[in-house]
Amino acid sequence: MASILVPDDSRANRDALAALLETAGHRVLSAADGREAFERAREHQPELVISVVLMPQMDGYELARRLQLD
Repeated sequence: MASILVPDDSRANRDALAALLETAGHRVLSAADGREAFERAREHQPELVISVVLMPQMDGYELARRLQLD
């Protein structure tokens, strides 16, 4: 299955989505903000990123922009 990165500043949201995805057989990486998500993405190169827009440090739009440039 896929490797999926889930950045969200809400731990409850990250945990709930991770539980659903892991039950379906996916490998889930999580991050508490956009900067952490960017570093994890560079390190682990997930196949998919499911991100919220509003996060501290770096929002979801900036994260997507930087991932495209990287």
